[in-house]
Amino acid sequence: MMARKLEIYKPEFAFYLSLTKDFELFLYQLKLVVAKNKFDEFIDSLRFISNGIREEEGCLDFSLYKDLEKKDAYRVSGEWKTRQAMEAHFKRKKFSLLLGAARVLGEDFEMSIDETLEKGSYQLAREKISLHAKKR
Repeated sequence: MMARKLEIYKPEFAFYLSLTKDFELFLYQLKLVVAKNKFDEFIDSLRFISNGIREEEGCLDFSLYKDLEKKDAYRVSGEWKTRQAMEAHFKRKKFSLLLGAARVLGEDFEMSIDETLEKGSYQLAREKISLHAKKR
């Protein structure tokens, strides 16, 4: 089952809340600034790579996001059902091609790996917002 996600973007932070109970999510993100005059080549590379990645066992989503604040900055996001599925993905050729494209076509490159700490629905989101408001 594909999880729906609520995306909240503010300049200082971004976070994802799972809207499906009993759902685990493992995520990696590649943040990069695409080199001048390399955008078309970058997009062509991602089109070639993305279909194969989306078909891998355990892949929930593989997407590209444009940074609204920084010119030529993008975020490639891969979401996985299990840690094992994500780690198996890291050993596949498509992931190596993705890293190669980021290295060759990007000026700046950063990777992060995350997993969900809590699961829940709208009620969990309300509780977290309430806790955050009390700390101020």
